[in-house]
Amino acid sequence: MPKEKKQDKAVKQVYETADLSKFKQLKGNRPVKISKALRDSIAKRGVLTEIKVNRKMEVIDGQHRLAVARELGLPITYTFDDSDIDVAELNSTSKSWKVEDYIHKYAESGYQSYKQLLNLMSTYPALRVSSTISTALGYSSTAGRKTDVVRDGAFRFRNYKEYVKFAQSYQKFIDSTDFRSNTQLQGVYFLLYTLDSFNAERFTKKVIAHDLASKLVGVTSFPRLFRAFLDVNNNRLKPKSPYWISVVTNELGEAVISGKFNNKLLEAMPKIKLKRSEEHTSE
Repeated sequence: MPKEKKQDKAVKQVYETADLSKFKQLKGNRPVKISKALRDSIAKRGVLTEIKVNRKMEVIDGQHRLAVARELGLPITYTFDDSDIDVAELNSTSKSWKVEDYIHKYAESGYQSYKQLLNLMSTYPALRVSSTISTALGYSSTAGRKTDVVRDGAFRFRNYKEYVKFAQSYQKFIDSTDFRSNTQLQGVYFLLYTLDSFNAERFTKKVIAHDLASKLVGVTSFPRLFRAFLDVNNNRLKPKSPYWISVVTNELGEAVISGKFNNKLLEAMPKIKLKRSEEHTSE
C-alpha cells in the first residue's frame, strides 16, 4: 500500500490589506525619512515585500515601505512576527552597519534578490557594491546612491538574468586589462554595455591597444572616464559604423547618448554633465 504523502507545512501566513490605519509605530523605531529611490521603486512596482508586525499591529520591519504605501494609497502585505525583538537596540546597533551588512541580513532572512546579489558579488569580484545596487535597479551610477532601497528590504533586480550577463562581461574586461575596478568605472562600462552599438570584445582590444588603463590611473570621475571610453571606442570609426556611439552635447554641457539601448537593464539613458574641457560633439 503506497504511503500517504504529507502536506507541506505552512511556515508563515501572509495577509493583504488596503486599510493602513491599523498599523502603529513601534516604540524605539526611528522617525521615517523616505528616499526618492524607494518612493520611485514602490510607485512602479508596488510594495513587493511584506512588512512584519507584532500582535499589537506595531511595525517591526518595513516602516519605510508602509509610509510610501500610505502616501501613494497602495495596499500592502504583512505577516505576524512573534519573535522577541528589541527594535530600539536593533536600530542603535544598525547605525554603524554598512550596506553590505544589510545585504547579508536580508539574504540570511531568505530574501531571494539579496541572495542573488550576494552570490553575484562573490562570483564576480570586480563588482562594486554601490554601483551594483544602482545599476541592478536599472539606473546609471550618475543617478545617485540607492542604498536606502537595500536598507529597507525593497531591493529587486530590474532583470537578474540580463544583469548576470553584464557582470560576466565587466569581470572579463577587468581581467583582460590593467584597470582596477571602482564604482565610477563600473558605471561607465555599464552605460556603454547597455547600448546596441557596443561590442565588448572589440572595445576591450582597443582599450589594451591604446594603453588606456595606464593613462587613467587614479581617475574616478564619471565624466572623464566616459569621455575617454567614448573616444577610444569611436577611434578610427566613421559615424555610419555599427559600432559608432553617437553623443551630442546640449546647451547645458550635458552629454546625451543617442541610439537604442537595452531597456531590460536600463530604465532611461542619463544625461552626463561634462566639464568645458571635455565638451565636444560626436555625431
